[in-house]
Amino acid sequence: MKRSWLARHPVGFMALYSIFYLSVFHYLEANVPLRSILVHCRLDDLIPFCKYAVIPYFAWFVWIPFTLFYLLWKAPREDFWRLCLPLFSGMTIALACYAVLPTALDLRPYWVPGSDIFAQTVRFLYRTDTATNVCPSIHVFNSVTLLLAYYRSRIFDAPRRRWMRPAAAVLCVSIVCSTVLLKQHSCIDVALGALLALALDSAFTALERSQLPQVRGEHKILFSAAWDDLKCPPRCSGHNSRKNYFYFGFQKVCGLFGSLFSRESPSWESFLVQLENCRFSLRPQL
Repeated sequence: MKRSWLARHPVGFMALYSIFYLSVFHYLEANVPLRSILVHCRLDDLIPFCKYAVIPYFAWFVWIPFTLFYLLWKAPREDFWRLCLPLFSGMTIALACYAVLPTALDLRPYWVPGSDIFAQTVRFLYRTDTATNVCPSIHVFNSVTLLLAYYRSRIFDAPRRRWMRPAAAVLCVSIVCSTVLLKQHSCIDVALGALLALALDSAFTALERSQLPQVRGEHKILFSAAWDDLKCPPRCSGHNSRKNYFYFGFQKVCGLFGSLFSRESPSWESFLVQLENCRFSLRPQL
């Protein structure tokens, strides 16, 4: 089956969505309504301002493309799309929330003293980013969604990549804390951003698992074909060759069952491809 243009051009898809997102976000920033809902809770008043939080706050802008391209180049393609689709869906939902229910903050300090690079960076941030369109927090939503991708993808099970999971957790927590330490978001924005990430992740996981009944008939046919090849091997020269044939076939079938009943959400498309390859890989072992 011919794949769609988006499936064949993931970089182009990310570029197109980036243009869409930045255009809509800029429009919402430039057209702030006269009346916006001020987001505030008592916990916001207890959190101090910290100018050094700009470090993890701006690290967010690097972490997103790094993770997307890392999964695109290093992980199976389904891992990339499993991150990309809920990530972009949530950002679109957040933009819709900003348009339908405009929100704003009144938490920023009137002046950020100091001439060091941290104070200058905070003042630059306040000049370029208005205190509007804040709920839910896209910073928090993206950070939690990225963190879930690190713990879901199997490529980070490898010993040389295992350190990236706790590093991602530390970075995620740092970014979430930076949004309230810089007074860029209220605790309400943080909570709703995290809830949106968890809700979309659960929705896409349920959608992925719902594909099982649709492919059940297909994998039964492929299993039957592979089993027929295993039951009726062609003539082999010698007892050892015939024994190796059955041993190899047994390994293949066990591997297929292992991928089918894995505790992690299986990719049924890759499973069917693996199953079909099983049948044709039995022949060359003779």
